[in-house]
Amino acid sequence: MLEVRNLRKVFKGGFVAVDGVSFSVPAGGSLAVVGESGSGKTTCARIVTGLEKATSGTVTLDGTVQMVFQDPYLSLDRRQTVASCLDEVLAHHTRLDRAGRRARTAELLSLVGLDERHGTALPRGLSGGQRQRVAIARALAADPKLLVLDEAVAALDVSIQAQILNLLVDARAATGIGYLFITHDLSVVRHVCEDVVVMSRGTVVESGRVERVLEEPEAAYTRKLIGSVPRPGWVPTRGVSRAG
Repeated sequence: MLEVRNLRKVFKGGFVAVDGVSFSVPAGGSLAVVGESGSGKTTCARIVTGLEKATSGTVTLDGTVQMVFQDPYLSLDRRQTVASCLDEVLAHHTRLDRAGRRARTAELLSLVGLDERHGTALPRGLSGGQRQRVAIARALAADPKLLVLDEAVAALDVSIQAQILNLLVDARAATGIGYLFITHDLSVVRHVCEDVVVMSRGTVVESGRVERVLEEPEAAYTRKLIGSVPRPGWVPTRGVSRAG
């Protein structure tokens, strides 16, 4: 569904953010792109979604793509109710009449664990986790083949993170959508994705099935990332930042 080949992005001043990156997402698949701040993972996501233009390389997408950002409060219109937000997307991307859009809005709210009461709310009246659910529903309203999630749970409490991750698993099972999951946090990768690409300083240092990469990492950088994940008796690994 998504093929990225030899992607390169050079910003003004000659800074190379992405250099020779290749990866793919099969139809209905889920790929995590993992790395610390400055690794180039978000730049890759922005190129895939058309928010940035690659210096060279190719991005081939079979179908449409939508993006879910880290902070839904900034990406949602603060003056627009949840139902109005979803209706606007449906009016633009579908041929549903008003009654059809109302029914589809109710379906989308249910899919992300919200109800009619949430539909009448403004973003300020929702919790952080509820706002992220709305952002996911809005992205799904356009019926994309691929959802790009850029640190979509990084700003949430751990318990809310788990809820959103479970929601993503359920939504994928219900719709057959594919995910490109951008994160610095290896602890969330296993729950959502089958494959992973590990990036450092704009290049891919390791890739493969999630179980293999997390349990038998080949690259020293991957081992450092894994060592930075908190666990009982955890001692920080020097030289690796977990900031996204």
